[in-house]
Amino acid sequence: MEDVGVENMKGLADAFATSQSVEDFLLDPNIFIPLQATTVEESTKLVWSRFDYDGVVVELKNLKGLHIPFSRLNMAPFKMHQLKNSWHTIKKHFDLSKVSVEGLKVLRKVRGFDFAYLDRGFKLEAIVIPKSLVLVDRVCTMTDYLPRHTVDLVNGILTKFVELLKDLPLEELTRPTLQKTIIHNKGSMNVLPQDQTFVLSKLDEAKRMLPEHPTLEVRFFVYKFGQKEREPFELLTVADPDDVVRCSLHVACNLIPMDPHTTLFWSRAGLERMFGPRARFFTCMSMHECVNVQTELDQHPPDILRPLAEIATKPNVTFWQFYVDSPHTHYMSTFRHPISGLIVTGGLGHPNYVQAVATRAEDYYIHMMDLARKAAGNYNLRIEIVEGKEGKELADLDLVFPCEFFDWKALHKCLRDFPLVVPFKREHEQPSVNEILSRCLKYMADQLRQLGEKHTGKGGFLPVWKAFQLELALEEALYGHPLSNMDRQYSAALGTSSLHEFSATNMRGFMGLGAATGAAIDDRPPPLAHWTRDTLQMKRIERLFALTLTLECEPSVLGPELVKLLLKDLFRRNDGIFISELQGEKCPENLKGHINLASLTENLATRDSFPTPFTFARARKLVEGEGKNVQECLRAGFLELKIRWFPDIKYRDIKGTRRASWNLMDYVEIHNDDREPSIESQAMAIVGDVAMEMERRGLCYARTLERYREHGMPWLPQVMKRIPGKTEKHTRNKVLVLVSSVGLIMNKDFVSYEKLKDLLLELKMTQAELQKYRILSTSVCEKVFGFTLYKLHYDILYRMGNPKPHTEKKLPPDLPLEMEEEDAPVLEEDEEPDLLQTRAVYMPAQTSRHWTQQEEGFINLDPTISTGVAYKEYVGQCKAARLPARSYKGFGRKRRDLLRNE
Repeated sequence: MEDVGVENMKGLADAFATSQSVEDFLLDPNIFIPLQATTVEESTKLVWSRFDYDGVVVELKNLKGLHIPFSRLNMAPFKMHQLKNSWHTIKKHFDLSKVSVEGLKVLRKVRGFDFAYLDRGFKLEAIVIPKSLVLVDRVCTMTDYLPRHTVDLVNGILTKFVELLKDLPLEELTRPTLQKTIIHNKGSMNVLPQDQTFVLSKLDEAKRMLPEHPTLEVRFFVYKFGQKEREPFELLTVADPDDVVRCSLHVACNLIPMDPHTTLFWSRAGLERMFGPRARFFTCMSMHECVNVQTELDQHPPDILRPLAEIATKPNVTFWQFYVDSPHTHYMSTFRHPISGLIVTGGLGHPNYVQAVATRAEDYYIHMMDLARKAAGNYNLRIEIVEGKEGKELADLDLVFPCEFFDWKALHKCLRDFPLVVPFKREHEQPSVNEILSRCLKYMADQLRQLGEKHTGKGGFLPVWKAFQLELALEEALYGHPLSNMDRQYSAALGTSSLHEFSATNMRGFMGLGAATGAAIDDRPPPLAHWTRDTLQMKRIERLFALTLTLECEPSVLGPELVKLLLKDLFRRNDGIFISELQGEKCPENLKGHINLASLTENLATRDSFPTPFTFARARKLVEGEGKNVQECLRAGFLELKIRWFPDIKYRDIKGTRRASWNLMDYVEIHNDDREPSIESQAMAIVGDVAMEMERRGLCYARTLERYREHGMPWLPQVMKRIPGKTEKHTRNKVLVLVSSVGLIMNKDFVSYEKLKDLLLELKMTQAELQKYRILSTSVCEKVFGFTLYKLHYDILYRMGNPKPHTEKKLPPDLPLEMEEEDAPVLEEDEEPDLLQTRAVYMPAQTSRHWTQQEEGFINLDPTISTGVAYKEYVGQCKAARLPARSYKGFGRKRRDLLRNE
């Protein structure tokens, strides 16, 4: 074992020493670190054993049988937010062979409350579980059924408990505990030792008084985990065996190397021979050949082979686990990837949400840095089994030492017969494998912090993907898999996966990083479902993310992206915006007038009319934060995109609130200072003035003019072209009012002839002149009495058509116009990791096998090629052929023999 440990450590230490920095070591794709597993021949001399209890779960039949003292009992009603996922408490406690498939699905969703904190590190938890886990009622599978009824049932017990206390006779009310408790104040009860059994018996009675629930029942569990106690266990110190339904013990055996310079990991090659295909393998510290493994939690017996089964001395083992006690505590948070989330969301969330994510990001960094520092300490190998006892078997739990659950002779036989360990032995001035791992983890955590500090709320393609990659790398190293199943494919592409054959970590054989943008599709961010489920918020983030890619560019590049973002806000969608229609000769929908480009950009850059859900206001702040002029960027964007038609924005809503709006139909023509707007735009711009003058003169009713204000007067563009340019402005305006009155008459709308006659008398330009300019025709309007009025010229359009219906592409998507104040957390509590099963890459040391003709064909016999390069090629071809590769020494000997025989 020592020789293999020295060789493994030499390959890792040399690669680390030849790298200029930790960053170079992690990013170098040419680093290749083969790791060999081995047997432990003289196991009793090389490792020693230590046994402990890692957890205890006791299911109580009656609370009065509880013997562990406690001082405080909660009496206040529980709230929904206090619910906890109880699957983690009971998943190894139940005999799952007696549970149906549907029952197991429901059991994963059960919820409960911590009822009391007991002495010696124990907790009392009330969990609501279906009465039958074989024939499960369908209502139990409904999303909110278990949480809602859990709160009702547990609070029902507390209500009945308080009622019982109120109805106690006087002699019971004089108990010391009740004298110090205000029963009507539903807070907490300070339970004195002499009254503990009495209080618990009243809780039992309150539980029995509850109306029987058709599908669910409340069960009480006493538990503690992670204590690693070496003292013997005695059930009587926890509870009366007569009041216990079932007791499960988590018992562990630690294997510790005698040599303090040696570190051991469980090997994939060896444990593959001890566990069946249903076992779950997790890569340890991003080294493919090193694993942790556990049996599946399902209805089947543990999938283990006979040599492993002989290690346990007791018959009721329901769970097996082999792991290295490296730092791996989870950061309990509802926000996954908080640091990359702070960057990618660009500060678009509600302030409370942004603050919550920022707090989690700081805690996440502290947690990861803490684990990285601890990774430099010594690791032990651990074997953990769970033994369940119930009924008459509970009597056996009387001063039971943890070592009694293991057959140490069978254990050492397995170590001698199977290559179960991957050793690392440090020599001289070499850093240990623990120190190298710690330095790599600290580098990644520190890089995360720097990215968060520099780019929070600013987006950016590389910063987002780099932070996301580092978070995945930390998860893979510390937990053996990404914490979200949707991240598995991203982990492979980013090089952090130890399982995918083309991932950098897998190809190196040790922790590594690929290209930070290797998983990106075009210019898209990581999956936004990690940070929000709100569809509108996702679209807003996508809009802003595209802009952040160009923040450091010149206005000619940044400007078009800023204009596109504004258009996406106005159209309320990110796709299907046809820029070519906004550049064409014809207005896409209703033309409402024209606007100078300078005026438009000034309004857009300065008006405070873009609150949430607009993204444009945040975009303006980011552009200003880069020291750029927003108006200049907008001007450059409009000129670069050659946009001629732009949405006719109203900067205030009907209530007068500063909120931009657009009806998805009306446009204005944009023109620059050096170019006059089209006559059509000028005509639409003057419609309002003409209508207002007609209304002021009493020519027609305001309601008659509504549709003309909305859809324009079709005769105005041609009339304006035909009025001589030297005509005075006031005369020109009166001509437009006159011809508009004629247009209304020709559209069979009411016009006051009396007022129209007065207008003709005021007009300096006669109808004859208007006929000469081909504005009026020689045809007389019918039913006009007292004066003559001519119709519009025959080639001037006058008929008002039906308004255009919305085309499908113009309809806004089915999105809310307002966002919820806070995004809901997106964590799936019960998500089980999807694991890719792989085989060991290297043949264990001290394993003999005849060299096949295929293997010999993998050996490069070019004498100018070094043995190291030839070995790397050989391992790659073995991987492709699904064959375990031999050790470096064995390969070297075979290659020398073949070269000598040539």
